[in-house]
Amino acid sequence: MPLAIDTNQTFKVVLTSDRDKPEGEQPAFIYRYSSGRQWREARMFHEKIMSAKEDADMPFDTIDGLYDQLRINLVGWENMGGREYNPATIDDILTLPESFELLALKLSQLPDDADKKKFALPSRSNMGRSAKTAKGRKTAKTSQQ
Repeated sequence: MPLAIDTNQTFKVVLTSDRDKPEGEQPAFIYRYSSGRQWREARMFHEKIMSAKEDADMPFDTIDGLYDQLRINLVGWENMGGREYNPATIDDILTLPESFELLALKLSQLPDDADKKKFALPSRSNMGRSAKTAKGRKTAKTSQQ
């Protein structure tokens, strides 16, 4: 099944500022994989936001769009200081620079080793024996005259 529609396939995103914490204590955002269309839309928005970031006055609709992009395929989080998962509150737990980073990290999603197995093509042939060995069969000898 393609990763983008397999609801059991997720990946975690840990912000750079939290990577020095012990692995089990790192705050992490849990996402499903994006489809090609979702990824392209997020990438175009990322370019828009990076251009707007240079301006001192970023429009509120651009900031709202950023949080909307972060909610797409967000299915959970962990180690957020006791805050229950609620995607509607993502803008209550992130600073604006952290939001920029999270979008960039989400765009750089790469499947882990378990997911990569799904990309491997199955072998075209069965690697087992192609024929059973005949038991007790003797080869015919040709007589020479």
